[in-house]
Order: sequence, then C-alpha cells, then structure tokens
Amino acid sequence: QIPVALIDHVEILTGGASSTYGSDAIAGVVNFIMKKDFEGVQVDGQWGIDQHTQQNSFMQGLENQKGILPPGDKWDGQTTDFSVVMGANAPDGKGNVTGYFEFKHEDPVTEGARDYSNCLYDSSVVAPLADGVPGPVCAGSSNSNYFKPATGPNAGSVFSNVGTQLLPRPQAGSSPPGSFNSSPYEYLSRNDSRYLGGFFAHYNITDWAQPYAEFSFMSDRTASDIAPSGAFRGSGPDGGNVDVNCNNPLLSAQEAGVLCGAAAGTATLVPIQLGRRNIEGGPRIAAFDHENYRIVIGIKGDFADAWHY
Repeated sequence: QIPVALIDHVEILTGGASSTYGSDAIAGVVNFIMKKDFEGVQVDGQWGIDQHTQQNSFMQGLENQKGILPPGDKWDGQTTDFSVVMGANAPDGKGNVTGYFEFKHEDPVTEGARDYSNCLYDSSVVAPLADGVPGPVCAGSSNSNYFKPATGPNAGSVFSNVGTQLLPRPQAGSSPPGSFNSSPYEYLSRNDSRYLGGFFAHYNITDWAQPYAEFSFMSDRTASDIAPSGAFRGSGPDGGNVDVNCNNPLLSAQEAGVLCGAAAGTATLVPIQLGRRNIEGGPRIAAFDHENYRIVIGIKGDFADAWHY
C-alpha cells in the first residue's frame, strides 16, 4: 500500500531499533520516506509482455508421446503499470497537499502455455500415476476416466467411457482422457489487478503545532484456477466404491452388459471403483478480493526546545 511514485528514499536500520519502534524492530527496521513537498504533476506508465519460443525438444517429445499437443510460440503475460501524482504547496510555503493514483494489471500465464511445463513430468513413475510406465514420461492422474467393477463378468478389469460404451482403458480420443493432465489449468503467474489512491497533507502553523492528514485506499483482485474436481478413486461410500444398479436407465445396453452381464436390467448392484474428472463443470476457481483503507489525522511539533510530539 506504499505509493511507489512518491518514495523519496529508503532508510534501513540494522540492529536493535526497539527503543524507537517497539519490540517488533529488534532485528532492525525499513523506513520508506515519502516526498513531503511535491509540487506539479508527474505521470508514469509502463507496459510489458512475455515472449516465449517453444524450444524444449525433450519435453515436446514426451508430450507428443502422451498425445498432448505442445503449445506454439507465445506472446502473453501482459503487464500494465500507470501512476499519476499531483501536488501543490501553500502560498506561504508552510504546507503541502499531494494526491496520487496507481494502477497495475497482470495477465495470467498458465503452465500449459510453456512446453517445459505443459505436462506433469516424472522421471520415475509408479502406478497409479501413469499406470506403471517407466520414466521419463508425461504423467497424469488416473482420476480421469476410470471404471473398475469389483464384481460381475469383468471384475478387476479397468474401462474408460467413450461415448455410450465402456472400452478397455486407456482409449485414444476418450473424453476425459485415460490420465488427466492438470498443467493447462495451473498458473505460472496469476492474473492480478490493483488500484491504489490517496493523499498526504500537512501545514506548519507554528513550530509546536503542525497538523497533518493521510488517506489511502487499496483494492487488489486476483483469481486462481486448479484442475476440475470429480469422483476420485477410493472415495465412494461403499468401501471406496460407487454402487451402480444394473437397471440404471442412464446405462446403455453395452455398458450394462460390461458391468452386469446376465444381470443387466435387474436391480443388482455392482460396486465400481470410479475416477472421473468433471471437465464439463470447468476448473475449481478461487477468487481473492482485498481492500484496505488507511486514515491518519494528527498534530505534531516541538515544545520548549526539549520536547517533540
């Protein structure tokens, strides 16, 4: 909440400073000294962008092997900074009022926007992360498209849902895929928007009466996305499984046959170890809003050559 455009200088006091600043300053203190008599108008602006050429052939090879499309060259992560400061001194030179406003915005960059972070790299993978495929490999979570009946004609076999069919897992082109890659949902840098504004004012009536006032307001907003939630393996209510009735109207004839066999169309329950990402519902989103106000009104001065308040 410090207006950068108004910083005059920075003092760093090492060692014990608790006699002046209290016990929090035992190890030292950093003071940001603001400009007190700014006069005129100062405008600053800055704009930036990230440029990345995808040249990690090692990771791109692993991604292609996994069926993950490597990203193309990127221009992203734009940043915008803007500030304006306006100040005026009193005609008699005894006071000053300075106002300021700052704005900062950063666009997000996801892991999926860089070839080196576009998948979950693992150099020594064990099941169930990537079905025991030895590393190095682009790994992924099996909580994606995983159906493992505990009873019935295919007990212990693992299937993926493709359209209205249960087919042996993994299946190319299934949605969700056989193993889930969360990297495109994670951030290398998050989006952020921040506004900061306020003023400083002071006037020296006499040496022993110097009133002053400060006001500042800051608003910061950012959001974080992570991979979609879902039904996770081992979290079902029946010993970690989910019970599916063989006359469930949402089952196709093929799916009922795979799970239930001759019991298809009956009320027989088949416990299934289920791992299914809710990709239709999108990522899990957390939004953070932070607002801060600061108001200071006071008076200071020197009295009788021995007292300062």
